[in-house]
Amino acid sequence: MLKTNIYQPKKALITSPEKSAVLKKGLFLFVFACLCLPLVQQAVPFFESKPLRGYFTIAADTSFSWSGWLEGTYQHKKEAYLNDHAGFRPDLIRIKDQLDYSLYNRL
Repeated sequence: MLKTNIYQPKKALITSPEKSAVLKKGLFLFVFACLCLPLVQQAVPFFESKPLRGYFTIAADTSFSWSGWLEGTYQHKKEAYLNDHAGFRPDLIRIKDQLDYSLYNRL
């Protein structure tokens, strides 16, 4: 009786080093664009997000002073302002809240 090899290795999706390099560069550019998109949205708003509803306070911008810098209050106030005014912040909060509700039944 003749034995046949049932196992046949699957072909790789990427067979050449050139395709692998193109895929790596494309993936890098995609991730880089995803990371830079909120920064661009903050600087040049090209997409208008609906504001969030509910009770929350938005931090006001602070002006630089040496006394605030040395006391450490300038850094905290500027950080709060930049966090509240980040690009796509309302949309990202909505997505996070929807995932929390859908996956973990948390409100």
